Amino acid sequence: MGRRDVATAGYFDKLHQIWRHEVYLEMSPFHHTRKRLIMSTLMDSMSAGSSVLDAGCGIADLMSTLCERGVAADGTDLALSALKFAKRRLPESNFVQSDTVYLPFRTGCYSIVVCSEVLEHVENHERAARELNRILLPGGIAVLTVPHGEQHWTFEDRIDGHLRRYTKKQFSHLMKRAGFSIEELRCWGFPLAVLFRKTISTPLYNRGFHESKGQMGKSRIFTVLLRVIVTLFRFDDLFHSTQLGLGLVAKLRKPISSENYNHPQS
Repeated sequence: MGRRDVATAGYFDKLHQIWRHEVYLEMSPFHHTRKRLIMSTLMDSMSAGSSVLDAGCGIADLMSTLCERGVAADGTDLALSALKFAKRRLPESNFVQSDTVYLPFRTGCYSIVVCSEVLEHVENHERAARELNRILLPGGIAVLTVPHGEQHWTFEDRIDGHLRRYTKKQFSHLMKRAGFSIEELRCWGFPLAVLFRKTISTPLYNRGFHESKGQMGKSRIFTVLLRVIVTLFRFDDLFHSTQLGLGLVAKLRKPISSENYNHPQS
């Protein structure tokens, strides 16, 4: 789609500065919903002994939640500024600055890989998907999230550095070509999150309201309102089988026989 310049470490550092995730991420009902869905998808596959990588970890918000559950994880990201914040947040964890298309790990070294809201930023997303498969142990699990539906494309997508939104069919084909089997593929965010984004979130963003959210986020009223919205978004779980929501969350498995899988060359 070519909706932004080629991504570099400097590009994602600039994005991090624009979005200031260390300030705003906890104030996003969409982020809270995605994280809840990721954690619920992981629960049956995760244990204290799991070797976990968060590819595109950002400020390590998900890793922090995993740590609270007694599961240590490593993290990678291209944005050095995000990694510096992540390291301050989780000083005992291992972080590596890395592009997802060239993960600096040996083949089959993780039992679980999480990659949330990353592939839509990557020009060569097929190479990135194969890398995620490569570093997994045979039988290992990957949990991925991506934005769904070109009909939901807004100015925010461009500012956030997105190259695309996926359909279920497009995402399924991408993952199967990378050597994954698909165990779950859910579309989240319809109808309430879609309605909230269209009527409240995007209009407020277009008016520059996000620039003043830092102070609002400290308000008890805002905190209570956020919890109410996040709780209401659980209603959307009833419609995960549709193709109308804002995002996709997938549970993928690297087949036991995948050590014999011949990854196509880029």
